[in-house]
Amino acid sequence: MAEPEGLKQVALDIFFEALRSADPMEAVHRYFRVKDNLLQVGEVNYFLNQFRAIWVIGAGKASARMAKAIEQALGDKITGGLVITK
Repeated sequence: MAEPEGLKQVALDIFFEALRSADPMEAVHRYFRVKDNLLQVGEVNYFLNQFRAIWVIGAGKASARMAKAIEQALGDKITGGLVITK
């Protein structure tokens, strides 16, 4: 049988992994990738040079962290945006 302290650490590890997995920024990083001129969202690819402007728009509690992840991925390719959060 596992020691109580060992069980406590396992429970904490599971808890923090669940929090990380539910983090909106982590979710964007899992499904949103940019390499050179290619944006991949899930299984769909977009060639960034085919767009004149890229606007980031969001609303809701998770939108700030999601927009931050998109900003980290796209950087100066973003024209502008508006994110409304609580």
